Amino acid sequence: MDVHHEDILNNDWINDIKLNEGAKWQVNKATHEGVLEMQTLLKTEKTVSIEAYHHLATQLNQVKNTIIKKCDMKGKAHNNLHVWLLPLIQKLDVLLNSKSVEDASKLKYSIEENINKYNTYFQY
Repeated sequence: MDVHHEDILNNDWINDIKLNEGAKWQVNKATHEGVLEMQTLLKTEKTVSIEAYHHLATQLNQVKNTIIKKCDMKGKAHNNLHVWLLPLIQKLDVLLNSKSVEDASKLKYSIEENINKYNTYFQY
């Protein structure tokens, strides 16, 4: 994995995201259901080959695209969702193009961390 991709793994976006005066941001139903679906995919998909990692990335990407398409959020909640979502989009793109199981495994772990942090900042 090259240096640019190593930066993607670190989840520095956490330094930029904010809570809503100490509370979680409200999200729309499509976002919440999409994140739950991504969490399920990460738990249930067996990733033992590079093809399996690419398949997982494709599935996660489809869910992410649905979240984006159905997003009707506005204001600070929407802005903070983007702080969470943009690094995830980058990670999924890199996972889709990863060449080794070792790199893909690191990316999957970082994606899981990213997706699971959703519950720290957002609620439905």
